[in-house]
Amino acid sequence: TAPTASNTISVYSDAYTDITGVDYNPGWGQATVYSTESIANNNVIKLAGLNYQGIDFSGNAQDVSGLDTLHIDYWTADSTAFNFYLVSTGPAETAYAVTPTTGSWQSLDIPLSSFSGVDLADVIQMKLGEGNGTVYLDNLYFYSSAPATAPTTAPTAPTASNTISVYSDAYTDITGVDYNPGWGQATVYSTESIANNNVIKL
Repeated sequence: TAPTASNTISVYSDAYTDITGVDYNPGWGQATVYSTESIANNNVIKLAGLNYQGIDFSGNAQDVSGLDTLHIDYWTADSTAFNFYLVSTGPAETAYAVTPTTGSWQSLDIPLSSFSGVDLADVIQMKLGEGNGTVYLDNLYFYSSAPATAPTTAPTAPTASNTISVYSDAYTDITGVDYNPGWGQATVYSTESIANNNVIKL
């Protein structure tokens, strides 16, 4: 199923723009045979004969400390175990143990708190280790599961032609408007510009 997370740092996914400078098959002496395949017009990584496999982006280290979850989709017919690692400069690495479910795509949402000891402001690699069988991977990305606390885009510009506007960048507002009358409210009024569009913040 195509992912829909809105605040992401993507390492491998057709659904998002991946970070640059990723080596999906660094030569670390692994026996694993790396390849990519297109399944139902969707690109996936295939790791055949998995013992271990790295994904290296040390030339473009990622600060994921503002996010809280690592997402992984995997499929296997025969793997009985593998560990998924995050690695920061040092190296400092921590493993998350996966006991695979076979025969169907599985989605893992791993709390980043699971990777204690890893500097989440300086993540440079991912790694699968202590594995076996053949494992397909897709949708490797970090995201925030917390709801957004502020918008990052502007609302769709209105197009009504016969209006009386009280507050809008799209129209000429009526005059004599006090947007923050002193009525004893505790509300803190301010205005902000979001994507070059002025909004009221209460």
